[in-house]
Amino acid sequence: MIKNSSKTNLFIFSFLVLFFLIWKTNTYLIIGIEEIYVKSLINTDILSPDYEFVFKGNEEDRKFFRKYHFYFLSYIYLKISHILTHLKLDNNLLLYFHYSLISFTISGGIFFSLKCVEKISNENIHIIWIYILSTAAYILVVGGLYDEFSHYEFFFVAGCLYFSMNKKISLFILFSLFAVINRETGILSFFIYLLLNKKNLKNFLISILPIIFFLMLNVSFIFEYPYNFSKILLVSSDPTLVDILSMDKKTSIGSLLYTLIVYCPLIYCLKDYKVFINKNYNYLFILYLLIFNFGTFVGNLYPQLVIIPFLSIIFFGKKSISTI
Repeated sequence: MIKNSSKTNLFIFSFLVLFFLIWKTNTYLIIGIEEIYVKSLINTDILSPDYEFVFKGNEEDRKFFRKYHFYFLSYIYLKISHILTHLKLDNNLLLYFHYSLISFTISGGIFFSLKCVEKISNENIHIIWIYILSTAAYILVVGGLYDEFSHYEFFFVAGCLYFSMNKKISLFILFSLFAVINRETGILSFFIYLLLNKKNLKNFLISILPIIFFLMLNVSFIFEYPYNFSKILLVSSDPTLVDILSMDKKTSIGSLLYTLIVYCPLIYCLKDYKVFINKNYNYLFILYLLIFNFGTFVGNLYPQLVIIPFLSIIFFGKKSISTI
């Protein structure tokens, strides 16, 4: 009971810390144009019954898979805006709901990551929490709120990982479906359940549900996309890790350092510890590491949030070389 109370307190404290960081580091507030940011939260086009997605033949077409995410959040923000107007309150208060939502999802991701690490490590819960929170805070402050998907995916993926480890099938299915609605990379939750549970037909059918759901939601894309599918796989508008050698040295090194700092504690441990112990967690870590680093431009730190659960498990699951 005391342990559960402690975790609840850590969740609340995480929420407050992250809310403060988001609030104080939002550039729109700093330069005094928060009205523009508020308007950008509501995509009025997608709420129109006549809305039709326009393909561009580049990575922007990935947003087709995220249309339900855009619709749902725009609808919620619009309704809140109407309530604020009805109550004659400042519409900029919508910002604080937005901050609260981001803070809640990142705090939820931290909570599930903490629970996952507890399953494989005897480390003090507060040490684990400090590590995860500080990693998330660094990404949030340095990387900024670059996209509106990564904090949700962090929450859903960490939940999928925890429910897979505890064989809570219905909750895994629920979180994996939300992950798919949020962003196309949600289909990777297929590997989470498949790798962490016994290999049999039942578990395979459970794990494949996110992929089936994704195909059902986007079947029109498969048949109607006017460009080559390779157009959506890699970023073309900005340099990626594939282009790292052709970039300016100072720019490439600086961008890589921002990202490498996230992995510095793990790299530091390689000398005295056997780090990559459980092959299934290693596979998941490498999978998400590759997808979220090669699928975006160099220096985009914010998607690293999604890797935190796997990074934390590997870091705290390490064993001293002298004891092996």
